[in-house]
Amino acid sequence: MPRKQRPSLGDKRRALARTRAELEEELKELLREEQYISRQVARAREQVRYYEQLLGDLKTAWGRRPPLAEYVRRMR
Repeated sequence: MPRKQRPSLGDKRRALARTRAELEEELKELLREEQYISRQVARAREQVRYYEQLLGDLKTAWGRRPPLAEYVRRMR
């Protein structure tokens, strides 16, 4: 039965270097994706705050009686 030839130390180092380079590229891509998603989440939070403020303003406006000038404006 023939023995399997073991990879040399140089071959192992090259393989490890290739693997490391591939993993570093993948890490860079994942970090870019994380930044993109973080920006999207920040924008979504801003929109939620805006619409919550708008809703609060509407509730306040609907919950009180309009000033007399508003009644006059509507009657014209």
